[in-house]
Amino acid sequence: MLVTFLIPVSAILLGALVLGETLLPRHFGGMALIGMGLACIDGRLPRFLFKRRRRVMDGFDPQI
Repeated sequence: MLVTFLIPVSAILLGALVLGETLLPRHFGGMALIGMGLACIDGRLPRFLFKRRRRVMDGFDPQI
């Protein structure tokens, strides 16, 4: 299901590579929004951030 969000991104990139279309800043912004949406929907990034936040709040941060 998440892969359906990648169809517009691949279409834009293929249009630029194959057809020589010009990429505007709004295209990159749209791709970034899709990427952030996928990261949130997937659940791994929020889970990682909340787990790290909990460790820091408890006083344990292995990266310090």
